[in-house]
Amino acid sequence: MMSAAPTAGFAWFILFASLLSFPFVLVHELGHAAAQLALADGPVEVRVGRSPGWWRGQLGRLKLELNPIPALGKERAGTSTTTARLSPRARLIVVLAGPAAQILAGAALLPVFADVDGTARTVTGAAILADLVTLGLNLVPRQEHGHANDGLRALEALREVRRPDDFRERMGRFTKLASDNESAVRTHERASVLAHVLRVVGVAPDAEEPVRAMAFRAAFAGWCWRHVQPEREPGISVRIALDRARSPESDAMRTFAQVAETLARGTWDPARRPGREGPKERAENARVAAALASEVGKYGLSREQALRAFRYGIAVHDVEQVAGTI
Repeated sequence: MMSAAPTAGFAWFILFASLLSFPFVLVHELGHAAAQLALADGPVEVRVGRSPGWWRGQLGRLKLELNPIPALGKERAGTSTTTARLSPRARLIVVLAGPAAQILAGAALLPVFADVDGTARTVTGAAILADLVTLGLNLVPRQEHGHANDGLRALEALREVRRPDDFRERMGRFTKLASDNESAVRTHERASVLAHVLRVVGVAPDAEEPVRAMAFRAAFAGWCWRHVQPEREPGISVRIALDRARSPESDAMRTFAQVAETLARGTWDPARRPGREGPKERAENARVAAALASEVGKYGLSREQALRAFRYGIAVHDVEQVAGTI
């Protein structure tokens, strides 16, 4: 039969461990929160212990919900959350700020451990040990009750930081190219071919100047977007269409325009090169096309017309690539 003494000792141990974990979890979550407050706007919510909290309060943008009783089951020991959007680099800083705060808390106890003895030394040593154990477990990348711990979150954020943001870089080059009135790509021949966009989108030659200008702008934007994308074979459909349209008597620019118009009016996806693109590239193309359609739509061009004009510009670029030049 089990004696009452070990049972009571175990109960006191659990209570002691629980009380010991609370301050370290709080310091850890406040480390995350401090980085979130510094790197983003909006409120930051910190919860420690079992929900609902015994105490709730707010300090500026920081909301607190605290309970010294540890969380049970799948509930996390503590959380620090914000609805603000953070860059991969900022997320990495936020993730590492929690363990950093916990390391500082443990380091602050070392002088105390060296200066005291007896029960105080035992308690301080146990606190430092508990801090190191929980810190180590938290930094080993793994899932805890369906949630990524700090080690796994840091690894994921680091991968995003090291991964080049190709889309952002292309968007920068695209914006610069499309807005540069002195760019070498703004040739008279190319402008003549792109000017056929009015017929493609159904805008009358005598339509208001803003509408005609927006149609041309959307077409040129499609050409520029294709130009900054990674170079790849346009696809056999462009080559076949160009070969069919060519004849000894045909004018080169008119031929280019006719082929591009055929491609733009077809069932070809407006945000897709008729070649070999993956889902990610198609999604990026659609994103740019949709943003452009929203912008030029303010000047009387419908969304459908803007997308078709964008598609026409893409087709002109692909025809150029197959033919060599205009």
